[in-house]
Amino acid sequence: MTLTLAHIQIGWISALPIEALLAEIMLDELIEETIPLPHNDNNIYTYGRIKINKSDSSHIVAIAQLPLSTPGRSSTATVANNMRRTFPNLKFGIMVGIAGGVWTPEEDIRLGDVVVGVPDDGGPGVIQYDHGKAIQEREFILKGSLNKAPDVLRTAAGFLKRRHMRRPGEYVSTIDNDEVKHHAPHPRVDSLFSPAYLHQGGQTCEDCDTAHLQDRSHRTSLDPRVHYGAIASGDSVIKDAVLAEKIRKTHNIMCFEMEAAGLDAFPCLVIRGISDYADTHKNDDWHAYAAATAAAYAKELLSVVPLTAVAALPSTGNTYWNVPRAPNPLFTGRQALLNDMKKHLVIEPTKNDRPVFVLQGIGGAGKSEAAIKFATENQDNFWAIFWINADNRRDIEQGFAEIAKMQTPPLADSTSKDVIRWLASVKESWLLILDNCDDGTIDFARYIPSRGGSIVITTRLIECKDLGYWANLDDLGSDDAIKLLLRACDHNLAEQEAHTPAAEAVVSSLGQHALALVHAGAYIKKGLCTSDEYVHVFRREQARLMNFKPKQQASRYGSVYATFEVSAEALASSNDQDCDLALRLLDVLAFLNREAVEEDLFSRTFDECHKLEKEWENNGMNCPKCPPISSKRYDQIIEEKSRLDKQESREDYDGLPGSYICGNNHRDVATSSAALNIFGAAEITNPRTGPTASAATSATYTGWYAIPQKGIPVGRAEAISLTRQNFGYGPAVAGGPFFPNGTLGNTLVALDIATFQSETGPQMSDTTSDIVKAESDVNKYNGLQTLQDYTLLYDQEWTATLPQGPAPGILTNYTRDLLFSMERLSFSPYQIRRLNSSKDTLNFQVDDQIATNLTGMTQQQLLTSGRLFYADYRDQAKLTATSNPRYSAAVDAYFYIDPNSGDFLPLAIRTNQGANLTYTPADSPDDWMLAKIMYNVCDLWFAQWEHLARTHEVVQIVYMAAIRSLSDAHPVKAILDRLMFEVFAIQPLAQSVLFAPGGVVDLAFPYTYESAKDYSSNYYFTRSGNFQSGYFLNDLKNRGLLNATTGPQLKSFPYYEDASVIYSAIHTFMTSFVNSYYSSDSVVAADKEIQAWVKECNGPAKVMDFPSAITTTSTLIDVLTHMAHLSSTAHHTVNTDQLMSASSTLPFHAMSLYSPVPTQKGATNLVAFLPPLEQAGEQIAINSLFARNYFAGTNRTLSHMFDEPNMLKQMNANTRNAAATFMNSMNSFSDKVKARTFDSNGLSQGMPFVWKALDPNVAPFGVTV
Repeated sequence: MTLTLAHIQIGWISALPIEALLAEIMLDELIEETIPLPHNDNNIYTYGRIKINKSDSSHIVAIAQLPLSTPGRSSTATVANNMRRTFPNLKFGIMVGIAGGVWTPEEDIRLGDVVVGVPDDGGPGVIQYDHGKAIQEREFILKGSLNKAPDVLRTAAGFLKRRHMRRPGEYVSTIDNDEVKHHAPHPRVDSLFSPAYLHQGGQTCEDCDTAHLQDRSHRTSLDPRVHYGAIASGDSVIKDAVLAEKIRKTHNIMCFEMEAAGLDAFPCLVIRGISDYADTHKNDDWHAYAAATAAAYAKELLSVVPLTAVAALPSTGNTYWNVPRAPNPLFTGRQALLNDMKKHLVIEPTKNDRPVFVLQGIGGAGKSEAAIKFATENQDNFWAIFWINADNRRDIEQGFAEIAKMQTPPLADSTSKDVIRWLASVKESWLLILDNCDDGTIDFARYIPSRGGSIVITTRLIECKDLGYWANLDDLGSDDAIKLLLRACDHNLAEQEAHTPAAEAVVSSLGQHALALVHAGAYIKKGLCTSDEYVHVFRREQARLMNFKPKQQASRYGSVYATFEVSAEALASSNDQDCDLALRLLDVLAFLNREAVEEDLFSRTFDECHKLEKEWENNGMNCPKCPPISSKRYDQIIEEKSRLDKQESREDYDGLPGSYICGNNHRDVATSSAALNIFGAAEITNPRTGPTASAATSATYTGWYAIPQKGIPVGRAEAISLTRQNFGYGPAVAGGPFFPNGTLGNTLVALDIATFQSETGPQMSDTTSDIVKAESDVNKYNGLQTLQDYTLLYDQEWTATLPQGPAPGILTNYTRDLLFSMERLSFSPYQIRRLNSSKDTLNFQVDDQIATNLTGMTQQQLLTSGRLFYADYRDQAKLTATSNPRYSAAVDAYFYIDPNSGDFLPLAIRTNQGANLTYTPADSPDDWMLAKIMYNVCDLWFAQWEHLARTHEVVQIVYMAAIRSLSDAHPVKAILDRLMFEVFAIQPLAQSVLFAPGGVVDLAFPYTYESAKDYSSNYYFTRSGNFQSGYFLNDLKNRGLLNATTGPQLKSFPYYEDASVIYSAIHTFMTSFVNSYYSSDSVVAADKEIQAWVKECNGPAKVMDFPSAITTTSTLIDVLTHMAHLSSTAHHTVNTDQLMSASSTLPFHAMSLYSPVPTQKGATNLVAFLPPLEQAGEQIAINSLFARNYFAGTNRTLSHMFDEPNMLKQMNANTRNAAATFMNSMNSFSDKVKARTFDSNGLSQGMPFVWKALDPNVAPFGVTV
């Protein structure tokens, strides 16, 4: 029989290695098979059989140990949760290990005895406590108790208790064998000191006064005894005999431990061997033996549990329910539909391994209500029912994340893929409802588990009908429609008959659309007209819609639009202040968010506005007066006047109809701007989607973008002022310049992080499996003993782990100097510069004879002829080395243009750690290869941390100044919003993922994470943060790499040759964009918002080398072009391509050296300097994380830099045309990149193979990845 996950029914958890070892020894048969595990299960299992007495059958057990040095309930909960998720037929667990006992004359618990968590009084076997690290009578806090152990285990424990009464110590024979004795000998000496006497001395009790030993009766046998009672489980060790005795008396506790409290959601029996007493006299002498006695008892217990009794138990899952609310009390009809759903999803689900029922229809037809009704009526037919709002990708990911959190304990950091895999593995019946699947750009099929359970999809998209069994909900049916209207009008049964003719007329006019009928009924219920009069009112609004909005009236939502216009006009014509406020609230809600909005949004906002009124007035600004209304009254107004539903199960408002948003014709942009001003101070948080941007800077501006004329309009000025109050310059995060703070600043940061993680989460989660695979793969190649082993590894494993594979020849030719030098010139050109003999001197000398033999010229001649280049990493010698055995050489180096071939080649590399050795191609192949390896270590460090300073931190601070200076109506602000999407995500993520202890720097680089952060920050302030000097062409010319006047041009310069195509296209777009809004330089100079931006950059923002003035179109074009370039080509080239290079050619591109920098030449074993097995796997995985093509196929790639429909439709025609031209040029360039082929050396036109990564339809714009 091949072992599978489904065979495992019992889990055995141990906290310590000795406990797990003894558990394995107790197995009657060790099953040496490996079962593939889900990628989100980090447990390592041992499988085995325990025979059942008087039977040929056996239990199959999975043994798991907690991670080293992480005891406690949290680790236990994680291990148990992994077990529950991985093994679909898991019935229960046992937690077996050691504990600190409490001695009493009555119970006489001794070291080596066993305590089983089954009290005689039928109470809980484990009691959770919290006391800190208690010593001498600290406070004890009872926090709860665990569920009782499963009955089958309690019954078995009772049987053993009876057996041991007749034959005490029988199970001891299990530990009476040589292997157990070898690992767990009996210590013999059992000393118990009086409770008040504290430990003296070191690790042993040699210095403790034996006069304080307690007098206990002598046991005639050394065999351990078994006790049954309660076990106390806390977060830390208890070392207080006085407190232990106090707890024992109160709760009848027999021993103390730290792990079992994490098993509350896991049917489990806790078994503990007593290794010491709960006092200050702790020692390790009895640990192994106590672990052995506990394991022996566990084996005997399982041997008497019948296999049939285990099979009859339910699996270890819990019932889950997160349907958002109860069915609407007005729900009417649809019984045939509900019966059909039950037939396909409950009665006959076996006809399909994964039945899908699609509820399709127009908005407001009642799809969601039908799904809620079905879920409620069939709750008992499903083990779990999950509800996900599928409005957009972010909501879907959030919904799956909530399902992960519902597990007990929560499954941390899970993506939709993780949850979908988990659902597919669950054997119980579950129902997943994907509501509002209305976005045609989303592939909803990917969110449907591959097997198991049932799925309901609600959608407006007819395309979704192919996902499963389909039912259309456009029509309610005449009878049901009349019933719904009468109920919505609140007519009692006696009145309904009299009103039926009028209801029939209304239904005939409106059709049978549920939402339209509900709103018509609400209008009638308020007494604004009678049932008989409503048809006339409705037809009047129909006619008005036909005149003013014919497209809406002609659509299939025409009747719905008209019903909302009836209600809106009634509110507008009323003298009731509440009606006026209700109408304004509707407009604000429609403007801010078409999804659910928090219940207390209005009260929080108006409270904030009251605080700001006086301040605004003192500054001479007109602040809208906020009516003094309580939050409870807001609820009443919204529900009574506006017909919005407040969801009882969520503290938000839902149901604001899209038809109202599209159909209202009495609001204008000025009203929307006022809404922004009123609500700008509130941080909007959607409970389903997390934080969203403040209204003052969110992408909800709906008017035409325009530059301000003759000063800044009052509305725009007030909005900017409000933003400045709530968006400030806070302390740096992960080094560099200021970072946002304030209510708005913190909100935008949280939004960027949340959006980035939801977008990249699915691909990032794949890196987890990459790590497992990479660390497994490296073991296939002879333990990586030779360079050839590394070559085999990368040749054969790349495509399975990393985003794209190497070109033919790249690995077999990795020793070529041309490949080395062209990669350096391509990926990290910022350190390489041409030396000028008139102002530069040589930092180290290359022997003339060697230089002449290599190049045909001496080093000085190369300098004089302008052929010599220099790269300097000596500043790395000042960094703090990691405590791990990793090293770097802090090299500097010379390159040259060969006089004969014109190739760009390396001349010499000098080490500045260990000893100042100078290597050249004239050295032995191994020595020269080692020199290039040492260079690459330095270059990768520089690229990773300098690029943060050069790209992320530069655009971040300039954009912050723009947020504080430009209104949302400004076209430049709109362009920057697009370019800077998620710009605030990377610094906090760098802080937590890269620079944190145990992060990427700690794992792979030679210097500490503090050094990485300081290195990046120092570069920003001393060089890389300079704005104008970093302009693309300026920088290349200043370093002599372009248009050189002192020497020959580079024969091939991949960085420039490809990046210039993209840069030129960006510059062309920006020229069209700027000139279309600014007819002359004087118009730029007159733009007060642009001038405020310049002042902000040169003032509070402290942007270094920013233009002191922007008074011409050309200056503005250059600034915007540079921002776009930094956030696209510059960033992607240095960061992603560098990592792909490091990944693809690791034999000579390691992140660190793994032997000290040599002090003399003569290298013979290069492998000693390269990453060993585990680190090689880590490097592959780290680089795969960064090198993934996260946004390929989306509008986040470089080709789509300006392709944002909502932005473009508010721009002028010239800008829209320029965006189309840019995309066309990028698509054309993409075709050329894709058509490139590589020669046998892995080069194309002198470019390394990974230069294909700058394909505009693959490379992203934006600095997040």
